[in-house]
Amino acid sequence: MSAPLDDGNREIVPRWRDLRTTIEIGELTPARSHEPVIIVSPNLMDEKLREWEYEQSLPYAAEVIGAALVLGQPAKAFSAAKYVISHSDEASKALVDSAMRVLDTKQGEPSRSEIGKDSLSALVREMKALVRLAPQNAFAWVEMARAYISLGLHEQSTKAIQMALALGGENRHVLRSAARLFTHLSDPSRAHRILTRADSTPFDPWLIAAEIGAARLSRRAPRFVKEGLRLLDSKQIATFETTELASALATLDSQAGSHRLARRRFRRSLEAPNDNSIAQARWAATHKLIDIEDLDPALLQRPNAFEARAWSAFYAGEWTQALESGKRWLRDQPFSASPAVQASYVATLALEEHEEAIRIAEAGLLANPKNSNLLNNLSYSLAKLGRLDEAENALSRVDRHSLGSADPILISATAGLIAYRRGDAALGQQLYNSAITTAEALGDDRLQAKATLFFALEELRTRSKSAINLTARAINLASRFQDSDFDVMRSRLDDAIREHNSSGPR
Repeated sequence: MSAPLDDGNREIVPRWRDLRTTIEIGELTPARSHEPVIIVSPNLMDEKLREWEYEQSLPYAAEVIGAALVLGQPAKAFSAAKYVISHSDEASKALVDSAMRVLDTKQGEPSRSEIGKDSLSALVREMKALVRLAPQNAFAWVEMARAYISLGLHEQSTKAIQMALALGGENRHVLRSAARLFTHLSDPSRAHRILTRADSTPFDPWLIAAEIGAARLSRRAPRFVKEGLRLLDSKQIATFETTELASALATLDSQAGSHRLARRRFRRSLEAPNDNSIAQARWAATHKLIDIEDLDPALLQRPNAFEARAWSAFYAGEWTQALESGKRWLRDQPFSASPAVQASYVATLALEEHEEAIRIAEAGLLANPKNSNLLNNLSYSLAKLGRLDEAENALSRVDRHSLGSADPILISATAGLIAYRRGDAALGQQLYNSAITTAEALGDDRLQAKATLFFALEELRTRSKSAINLTARAINLASRFQDSDFDVMRSRLDDAIREHNSSGPR
């Protein structure tokens, strides 16, 4: 069966986008404080261009080309690139090669919105060339790390982010990117150490928010709560600069049982929110930590609020919107398994768009090749399309030594589906019953109900004599849950019952 979604605990961990997008969103502007915080100027490209116009020389041309490539704005470096080519006898080979890449960009500014293996590999090659030209460019190392992790290359990504930290270990973008990488790699303790050791963290609301999230994930006490409260109350810092901090503190409050204070800080986080704090508020509203009225529906339409839109549409049963938002969430955070699991689940279960589900699962597996939920969803959709050898192959790729408690239930049920589709109903029954028994032993009523529903659908499809009794059990177990995906499955079961009754058992 398709892997159900996990909308459990959520913490504020940084988004990780390319430098250009992060600057455009405004998350790298300086927090207005008396303390020094090293950030990235939102006018970085313009500053390099002004310096170039003032003094046209190879060193300044190299600065312009480096900034243009890391920001994805090669058209702005055409003049500097032409200068380098005209002085190629004086320039290094790396600088000439970079200038040629700028001039070879026919369309000016290439789109990075479509994420795939080819585009990510091209980005890695581009950043490798750039660090040969400017090895001190910490941002190029960050871009390289993001491309590597989106390709599932953990060791290479880690090495690149370590170089970035060595060169710019007090920079907000570098620190938040490193924290996101190590939380993705299931090492939040390392993310927390990096943040707590940086001198800039206690003075930066964006870094304190990340430190709180990393501390929570690593089951440690956050170190800079007091400093965060001081910054949250500061009159010198714009509300947008503290949106994630307010959200992280609110999440702490809710976990401590201070629900009134949590609601107040969640509301504060929504005064001038970014997509991360909107997603956290959506989660808080779903789990009754704040009133749903506190979450203005208009916030879900904010730019980049793909995660919040995907989940909101999921709970509302708006499946087309849930799928589209999930896909955009995946393009925005291509290294993360969560959007791929969410979107593939919606595509296969709610919409029965199995080809689309396969494309999404494979896109997620690029960065997360061992993710059991993605492999399970891929196998399920392949089996539904009758591509049984491929389905078995996908299921065989699951690492049996690193499974969570629920994973054997999903794998057994999907193997049961494959057996049914091969015509081996006896083996299918055995595997589904194993999944249901395991779920019951774990006390997981939700998975037990879902496995029974999937089992009943296969029994009805084969017009088994025992189908009706199993169907009654499935309906009884599913009646405890009113979620939108259960509504879909109940409706599908009703249709199968009517078809079964009209044709009769074999």
